[in-house]
Amino acid sequence: KRDEARFGARLDVDEMTVAVANREVTLASSATPLSLLAVRGVLDGAEVKMYLTDLTDPGGGRTTHSVWKIQAAEADRAQVTLRLESVLADFQSMTPRRTWQEQCTWALCSQWCTLSRGAYSVYGQVHGSGTTTEHLQFTVSSVGVSVPATVPGSWFDLGQARFTSGAVAGLRRTIRVQSASVVASTGEVGGLDLLTALPVTPASGNAFDLVPGCNKTLDTCEVKFGNTLNHGGFPYIPRPETQYGV
Repeated sequence: KRDEARFGARLDVDEMTVAVANREVTLASSATPLSLLAVRGVLDGAEVKMYLTDLTDPGGGRTTHSVWKIQAAEADRAQVTLRLESVLADFQSMTPRRTWQEQCTWALCSQWCTLSRGAYSVYGQVHGSGTTTEHLQFTVSSVGVSVPATVPGSWFDLGQARFTSGAVAGLRRTIRVQSASVVASTGEVGGLDLLTALPVTPASGNAFDLVPGCNKTLDTCEVKFGNTLNHGGFPYIPRPETQYGV
């Protein structure tokens, strides 16, 4: 059930609350309680569409009425409550197009960064022993052309893991820290700690790809990626304490 959808002609953001019965949903090939997905934050930012249907003509199809985003999700044993906001809320951000700061403002491998995701990706499989929803044990099967044969420790810090098979296929997680260096050619087992836990533990053999992290500094851009020309920051801009003599 849901409460009444409120639409305004002013600059206020439309809001709505939806309550959904707690039931199991299929995530890839695994049945997972909806309440668990809500608590783990999997539903945050998800898109919700509302449709108009002619009940006198069930076969007549449906028309999209509005599009919403989940801003918050709460769960108990009986139901999951979703707080929705119109997608127009994205236009309320007052962030300027460019920010004049020391760190790079580009996303790694974006069109402004210009680096190729495939060239810096590492492909591997989950190693079952020691793997949990928050820690990933893995072996490397292949690496991109720009990745060193020995992947150094901390190479993946702040990077991203994208799962491509198994119960967590399609999910992405930010990598908090890489435990040690990994030699791709030897099948050595490496370890990663994830910033946000997965809804279920990946099975041994599940495939994934990893993209290294970037801390947005000029030194990292030069030494790790050799991409100084496209660095999106302003490393020589005076810091506030320098500007004001603090």
